[in-house]
Amino acid sequence: MTTNIQVECAPDLSEENSVMNFGGVRLLSGNPLAGATWLVVGSAPVEALRSVLRFLLRKISRSLPAHNCWLLIGSSTWQPKSRLVIHHQLWGALNARGLEIPGDNRMERAEESPEGKLRFFGAVQISEFSIDAVAKALLEELCAYIAVLPDDFSPRGILEIGWSGRFFEDLPLLEGVSEVDGLLLKRIGEFDDQEWGLIAVARPPLVNTLLS
Repeated sequence: MTTNIQVECAPDLSEENSVMNFGGVRLLSGNPLAGATWLVVGSAPVEALRSVLRFLLRKISRSLPAHNCWLLIGSSTWQPKSRLVIHHQLWGALNARGLEIPGDNRMERAEESPEGKLRFFGAVQISEFSIDAVAKALLEELCAYIAVLPDDFSPRGILEIGWSGRFFEDLPLLEGVSEVDGLLLKRIGEFDDQEWGLIAVARPPLVNTLLS
């Protein structure tokens, strides 16, 4: 069965559009950011995300061969600095919850608050073989993005920025990814929405590459 993926795009997200409005805010010293959405209507959320992920990962592999895809996941809340939290850190805690992301190329960092609590940020390189796990992660984890980064750029610097999982709070992350000629993708769809999929935000030439 062929899944119908609906595509919309906007060449400048600082202007009024149907993709995402930044309310007149211009990022990157006035350079515009473009956006595009790929949505499936009427399918179960995880199935919709799998379909869109499969389509986009194949497109990225063909059209952006010098880029790699990374799943970014962060802690949604500060955690007590307990022995168990320190032992599990990010990936161990996700595994304990049944969310195992395949991939040998992974990294993480811990951040400690002035009150002595911890939160974690991690990145794991993904491919078409990890679609099922990535779709589940995007569905279950608030602080999750996909970053498409040049293959000579390590996401470790991105981990230092951190993120909340809310686009409008994560402009430093978006700028950091865009400045190195990368894309940032985020899940679209909440609760009983009929549309589920992904939004990509980047400089216009990169977004246009995915649309061509």
